[in-house]
Parts: sequence; structure tokens; C-alpha cells
Amino acid sequence: QESNGIPKEAIDYLVNPTGLELEKAVQREEVEYLINVFQDAKEYGSLLNMEPIDFEAIEERIEQIRNGETTDLFEEQYREIILEKFPHLIKQAKIMCKRYDIVITNPPYKKRTDLNSNISNFLTNNYKDCKQDLYTAFINKVINYCKDQRYVSMITQSSFLFKFQFSGIRKFLVNNVSFTNIIKLGSGAFEEIKGEVVQSVIFTIHNVRLNKYFVKYADLSSAKSAKAKECRFLEIVTSNSAENRLIERKNIGEDYIFIASDYFNRKKLDVNPKIGSQPGKELIKFWWEIPYIFNSKWVKYNKGGPYRKWYGNLYWVLKYGDDGEEVLREGGSLSNKDYYFKEHISWTRVSSRMNLRYYDKMVFDNTSPAIFKDLYFLLGYYNSNVAESIRLETFQGNKIESGHVKEIAPLEDIDRDNRKLIEKVVQENISISKEDWDSFEISWDFKKHPLLTYKKAAKTIEQAFNNWASFAEQQFYKLKENEEELNRIFIEIYELQDELTPEVDEKDVTIRKADKERDIKSFISYAVGCMFGRYSLDQEGLVFA
Repeated sequence: QESNGIPKEAIDYLVNPTGLELEKAVQREEVEYLINVFQDAKEYGSLLNMEPIDFEAIEERIEQIRNGETTDLFEEQYREIILEKFPHLIKQAKIMCKRYDIVITNPPYKKRTDLNSNISNFLTNNYKDCKQDLYTAFINKVINYCKDQRYVSMITQSSFLFKFQFSGIRKFLVNNVSFTNIIKLGSGAFEEIKGEVVQSVIFTIHNVRLNKYFVKYADLSSAKSAKAKECRFLEIVTSNSAENRLIERKNIGEDYIFIASDYFNRKKLDVNPKIGSQPGKELIKFWWEIPYIFNSKWVKYNKGGPYRKWYGNLYWVLKYGDDGEEVLREGGSLSNKDYYFKEHISWTRVSSRMNLRYYDKMVFDNTSPAIFKDLYFLLGYYNSNVAESIRLETFQGNKIESGHVKEIAPLEDIDRDNRKLIEKVVQENISISKEDWDSFEISWDFKKHPLLTYKKAAKTIEQAFNNWASFAEQQFYKLKENEEELNRIFIEIYELQDELTPEVDEKDVTIRKADKERDIKSFISYAVGCMFGRYSLDQEGLVFA
């Protein structure tokens, strides 16, 4: 029931005319509050927040109006409005003011960005920490409907558990309630909803805050139909085989986690990524934009870049000057300066997938945090599907923060033989990826075009291209094989054979096979460079910048 259309005169008529002036003022304030809450109520529904008021006094006045007589046509009009609308408003207001022992619901799902401006603004103003989706606002709301020490049970999308943009609702939950059980349904929980987009979870919340506790956890996501999920759930219940997972309140930078697998309770390596400099944009250039690279002012610069593993994305230089004076002069910052010009591994902070690369001695940006110890071992781990799987269980979204990487660090008790094997494979991966990167003019270590490097005894461009294509394909599949070997090692270490397979899709291998159109165009570009003196057939690399 909405309160729309109730005129001021009806409010005047409703306020008890025989009461004291103070009593009138209080009652008028409460009547106006009731009307304001339910303005456009059909649009906002049960997300509206209703505080208790003196319902009894208002109901008594309504009965007086119902049983009394009106003196003129205007009063009759207001009487009809009051008797039609106010009993319904009071009834629903009473329901919304109560707190309940058990609250069970399946709320609507819709991202705030897809809602109309009225509801979007309403969520922003009333559910600041839970505004990302209708369902997260409802999680907040139903907890407020629940009595202390009592229970809420819901089925919602699972994104609030781990996606970065839902850190607000996670903060609210870890600071106010605890979970008793979590059932991960995955996709296919509703037969009428096809595809992988809707990933569902069922959970029960105990309305009491605990810092550390165990939760019953079951993962039904591998069962693909609603019926299969039901059968699997009944198996788990009847066999009492649900996992006991330890939940701890953990603050990860600006984020919070509260669902943990057994992995999070085992001792891990201490990994401490560092964030780098924040220079002004005008100090960062592509290396080919400056006349003399790597002189006393310009230094190599790691600024992240697109999805690529092992080696590459070496596009930029930074106008650094003596001891960073150029950056400081322009108002920039030099965080963790003691780590500059040291070899490291790094990732692009704004990314939806783990992809770390090796960098030699250079400065690094705050958008590409860096790690400075156990480089080859950690590079192999973080680029494995095991690390990505652990990350996705806890964090999702388009940002990978330093705290996330630290939190999913590898286990400490990995034996020496496995570590040596991992490091050997990683070094080969770096070498393969570097050779790919350096094969084209975009690299500052470019020597000569691959059609010349791998031409062997070829006498035509076609033969040279075929030789290059054969070499590039060997490298591509060798890197794919190595990545699968690393996945296999870590899957065995973490005993995830039932959950993960080592296979790598070709689309996820980040070096290139030969491409005739692209490579011939680049060969023409190289030839033009030779004609104008940038390159020479007698000397490798850049001759004249």
C-alpha cells in the first residue's frame, strides 16, 4: 500500500482535535513520518526502513472517525481517504517494525547500474555498504528484521562472497553476524535460467558476531542440473560429510574475507608485495618516443600492461633523473624506493586474472605491485591454475590487490625437489616468452626480424616464413606443455585432483604463433627501417634512434 495522494487537509483531520497541543504535534509528526515512509512504496517494497511509532493512538483516532459523523462534504472526503488508506499503512508498518526469530527469503537480483535512478539513489542513500545489487541490500535488510541470536536463511547469487566490488557487504557481515552453513550451488540451480551467469549460494546466518568459528560447507557446483544438485545435497546430509571450514575475520587492505578453505588454515610463505612510484603521466613515455633511451634521465619502467605471463609488456620509460629528482619535482611519489632497480616479478593490478611476469632491474609503478624474493618459484605458483582457483574462491573482480596476493601465498611446506623442478620450468618459460617478445620491433632488445633470424637456408620469403612459423609453433606448444606441467605439480601438492585438471587452453598461452599477414607487414616495416638507417643488416638491434 502506498501513501501517495493523501492531502495535507486529511492529515489535519486525522490529528486528534481534542488532544493537547503537545500531543497533537507528536501525533502529526508520526502521521507525516508514516506517510513519507510509504511514498512510492510499491517501487521500494520491503527495503523501506520503518521505525516504530504510536500506532495505538493513530488507530484510536481512526476508530473515532469511523464511528463519528462528518459536518461537511470536505470532511466526508478526508474521512474516506483516511479509512481507505491508513488501516493498510498501519498494518504493513507494524509488520515491518517487528523483528523475527527466523527470516527466509529469495530476494530479487539486479545490479544497481541497471536500476532506474529512483531505486539506485535509494540504495545509495539507505544501503551505502550494500548498494551494488538489490540482493545485497536485501541481505542487510533481512538481518535487521532478525532478532539477536536468531537466524536468517537465504538463496542469493554467490558474488558477494568474493567479488571485489562487494567488499562493503562483506565488511558489514564480518562485523555483525556469523554463518552456520554455506551451500555453493553454482550455475544450473534453477532449470529456467540457462548459462553460467547466475551462480547461486544458499546460506544460513546466525545473528551474532563471532571472530572465529566453523561453518558447515558443501560445494554442489559440479552437479550441473537442479535435480543432480538435490541428489548430491541429500547424499551429503545423510552421510554427514559436509566440510567443517574455519572462518576468521580477516582484513585484507580495504577488503574482508570470511569464507576460508582448509588452505587458509595451513602455514604459508610470507609474501610481501611492494607498491611503487606514482609519477605524473607526463613523465611516462613509450620507449620509442624519446630520442636516446636509458640515458641519465630516462630509465626502464614497469607499468603493468595487458594480460601476459612470464615476460613482456616492456613498453615504458620514466623520466627519473638523479635519484628520482624529476619525479619529486613534478609532485610525484617514490614509494618503496629502496627496491627500485632490482629484479622482481609483478602483475597488473587492474586485471581479472592472475598473470605475473619477470622484470630485470627497473623502477615499478604503483599499478604493478612487485615481489622481490623466491622469484622463479612464486612466478610458477601465481601463474598456475591452483593459485587462480584459490583466489577466485575468495576474491573476484577486476582488481588484484597486494593483500589478495599475500593472502593466497603458497604453502610453506613444499619440498625442495618440487621447488627445484618448478624453478627450472619457470626459467624456461621466461626464456621462451622473452624470445617471443624480442622477436618484434616493439621490444627494446629487438635484434633483427624473425624471418631473418630463423630463415636457415631459405632462399625466398615464403620459405623463411615457413621456417619461422615452424619455430614459433614449437615454442608455443612447449610453453603450453610447461604451464600444464606446473599446474600438474601444484594440483598434486594441494591434492586437488578431483577439482582441477592441468590442461591449458591455447587462448590462454600468451606468446604468439606465426601470422602471415602480421609478420609480413612487420618485415616490410623492418626493411623500411633498414633503408632509413634505424636498423642495419650488418649490425643487430637499434642503430639510430
